Amino acid sequence: MKYFLITLVFVIFSGLVFYSILKNQESSVDESLPEQITGVVERISRPAPDITYDYALKLSNPYIDEIEDGMGNTQHTKIILFDEEDIFKDRLESCLSQKTTVSGSIEWGYAESRVWHMTGINPCN
Repeated sequence: MKYFLITLVFVIFSGLVFYSILKNQESSVDESLPEQITGVVERISRPAPDITYDYALKLSNPYIDEIEDGMGNTQHTKIILFDEEDIFKDRLESCLSQKTTVSGSIEWGYAESRVWHMTGINPCN
């Protein structure tokens, strides 16, 4: 009975610690992510024909991501703009080499890269 109670306490304690760690990681990441980023739109070469990474934003202010990308980077001066349905392609083309603000969120991309999943784009400056 004594070993059963010790095991039960250990399992409960371990579960609470694990839950606490996961909860703290999720909240710290979500709170740090901006909803908009500003920079100059650049056309980039696709890493492969089927990967639709055609544009990047050279950021006005470097962005510090709490999560490392596949290369171990946390500071980004440029981020790939991911336009899933090519909704913003014409707007991005018209903003090439110009400063603009893009709405969206940072997400995982191919090969553990970090990309900006676009939900909007402001007019160019």
